[in-house]
Amino acid sequence: VYMNWNCDRTDIEAPGFEANFLSVKDRIRNLHVHDLNDPVYPYRKLFALLRKHGYRGYCDAEVQASPDPIQFMKDYRTRFLELQDA
Repeated sequence: VYMNWNCDRTDIEAPGFEANFLSVKDRIRNLHVHDLNDPVYPYRKLFALLRKHGYRGYCDAEVQASPDPIQFMKDYRTRFLELQDA
């Protein structure tokens, strides 16, 4: 059974973020991100774990509407790459 990793704050609850990720890492086929500037959610750690375990699935984003969508997407892409140390 494949799954969507939803980037929800419950991911960081006990037994901990990495343990939760490792328990399902082989079943993740889609990554659903939210606010990449969320200071609580460990996006940098998530991207490192995905890279380490060879993730090749999809990624989509749930974001708020923007009055300047082109600039928003440029900024979002920059942040997305920063979090991946790309």
